[in-house]
Amino acid sequence: MDTLSVSEPEAVVKEVQRLRARVERLQAQHEALAELDVSDPERALQMIENMADQLGELYAEREAQARDSSPES
Repeated sequence: MDTLSVSEPEAVVKEVQRLRARVERLQAQHEALAELDVSDPERALQMIENMADQLGELYAEREAQARDSSPES
């Protein structure tokens, strides 16, 4: 980020607005995590990865069961 000077008031205002919007997005994300009782974003990512792994395993099991129960040609 470049340093803004007082001689560039419009740029300063735009930067402040951008930063405020970013803070609002981060606060909303933090609140969403708090509602899930997850205070650490790394923990949330770990939970998502675990769920993806579990889904992959579930689909693999179902495919194997479908192959085993289908009549062979």
